[in-house]
Amino acid sequence: MLALVLRLLDSVITLVESRLQALARETAAEVRRVALVVVWTFVAFVFGTLAMLLLAATVIIAFWEEHRLMAATAVTTGFLFVAAVAVFQVRKKLAQRNRISGG
Repeated sequence: MLALVLRLLDSVITLVESRLQALARETAAEVRRVALVVVWTFVAFVFGTLAMLLLAATVIIAFWEEHRLMAATAVTTGFLFVAAVAVFQVRKKLAQRNRISGG
């Protein structure tokens, strides 16, 4: 009887061990995936920012002689509009998160 209990206990320990190893592998894979997403998001942000700045410079340079103030104002207004939309979206997402979590 004791041998049966010991064998059952050994089987349970082996099962728990294998489940923990599988969980550890899945967690490590998810951490790697999230790290790659963060890196590629940063790369996209940096190059997107550079592209926007170069576009702004191009527009201002193209209209430098005739309408430089209008071009600079239009570019600045466009950037402010995009920033305002982004702030609005962040606030909306934070409000949704607070409603879901009950905070």
